[in-house]
Amino acid sequence: MSRQKIILFIVEGTTDEDALSGILKKLFQNNLIKFAIVRSDITIAPGISTKNCKKRINEVVEQYSSTYKVNKNDICEIVHLVDTDGCYIDKAWVFKSPNDEKSYQLNGIYAIDPEKMIERNQLKSRILNCILGMKELTFDKNKVKIPYSIFYFACNLEHVLHDLPNAPREDKEALADVFSDSYEGREVAFLDFITNSDFAVSGNYRETWDFIQNDLHSLERHTNFGVYLMQNDKICKD
Repeated sequence: MSRQKIILFIVEGTTDEDALSGILKKLFQNNLIKFAIVRSDITIAPGISTKNCKKRINEVVEQYSSTYKVNKNDICEIVHLVDTDGCYIDKAWVFKSPNDEKSYQLNGIYAIDPEKMIERNQLKSRILNCILGMKELTFDKNKVKIPYSIFYFACNLEHVLHDLPNAPREDKEALADVFSDSYEGREVAFLDFITNSDFAVSGNYRETWDFIQNDLHSLERHTNFGVYLMQNDKICKD
């Protein structure tokens, strides 16, 4: 019996794994579903640039491989899930917050320091655009090549799953558990939710990324994760 291959999901935090892990393990029963948790937003990490962003992502995989004693040859695919955080909106739609709290609204981002928010958006969008050009990650002096793709939740995971773009940090774990529990044994219903809801962006991989970069879309409730799921023939749909 051949060893099951790993689909490695790179995510920002533990709530991504809590919300999606159980569902994905049921959908991808022919593979092992694993999560590499960055515990930060790699697209705006200190020192990140278009020149080293691929190296940073490689380091996440290297760290995961080392920590869990995983042979990189056993990883068949790397799927990176990111929040857009409204990063593609024009700077004209970044406003001073009236209550000294960051807030994502349909008409713009309300920031404690608008100039810093604009700088963050510019950096994040540049890094994302650079990462988009990556089709695979290479390791061990190009001896190991693993397909790579990146998908978004706009403006964040809670926005897409719960329609709560400004969910308090202390509520995110509970929200993740509620979502996971609500689709336990209903994984096909999750597929319908993530691929056929009004917020599901249709089109091919590149078209969905072109969409999110226009107007205020990166601030609105959208995801292209359904594109990955629908094109993946490894999913068990019965």
